[in-house]
Amino acid sequence: MNSIPKVQPGYKFLSWLLFCSMWMSPILNAQDTNSVYTQPRLQNFLQMVPPDQSVSYPFWVDQTTSCSIAVSSIAKNLGIQLKDPNGHLFLFGQSDSAYFQSSLSPDPVAYPDAPGINYYINLGTPAVGKWTMQIMAPTVPDLVLTLPVQIVFNNQVGPVLFGGGGITSIGSAVSFSLAVVDGTGKVGNPQISATLFRLDDSSVPPAPVSFLDDGQGADYVAGDSIYSVYLTPSQAGSYMLQIDVSGDASTGHFQRSIASGFKIVPRTARIVGTFKERVIPAIPR
Repeated sequence: MNSIPKVQPGYKFLSWLLFCSMWMSPILNAQDTNSVYTQPRLQNFLQMVPPDQSVSYPFWVDQTTSCSIAVSSIAKNLGIQLKDPNGHLFLFGQSDSAYFQSSLSPDPVAYPDAPGINYYINLGTPAVGKWTMQIMAPTVPDLVLTLPVQIVFNNQVGPVLFGGGGITSIGSAVSFSLAVVDGTGKVGNPQISATLFRLDDSSVPPAPVSFLDDGQGADYVAGDSIYSVYLTPSQAGSYMLQIDVSGDASTGHFQRSIASGFKIVPRTARIVGTFKERVIPAIPR
């Protein structure tokens, strides 16, 4: 078997991750828009840390007609196993059925020089409840192996995020507002866990972010199930706001994720002082 390729720890993995447009598109699209609405999805970055040769990821599936799972990696020889709430096991590469299908993209034989690979799994009418995915390496990785995971649900429960998505100067606030929709209505009292990441400097630790629905600061109306926050990073750089939400909707208990990127640049000039408007008289001809 091939050994696991070496990867750099921290956020340097983003250089190879750019080929995974499936994963990064919500974040990249947020750079030139002031709102983000994705398919109902759950996304995370898993890490396989030596000497471990596997990593487990538990997740919750609510009522849906289908569920698509994608794992991205520079390692092209990983094994993936799923266990449903009833204890049934499914292995990546097993024979396809109406309930379980798996595939690789790009084809490692046709594209041997591709910088990485996507492991795709599709579940038809999956069992509701707690699932567990285990990702296994054939040998111990040389360094930390980072594995972006995305799970998409085919229903109408998901977060909507407004704000960010642009370039802002240091000292100016970046506002975000979040709601979780269930069809045409909003989900009340969702659990929100948000984290701000500095993408271009791994020495800056992730910072927790609190969304509030209290009618103060960035939030316009208290108790309307729209949660808001102002962010004012003190350093120039590229940032990503990652938000995980959970709660109860018409499909049962759910877990979802959403993310948005923005950039902070140095302030180059500021107009200060008191100004008075004047009319410049016309010059006689």
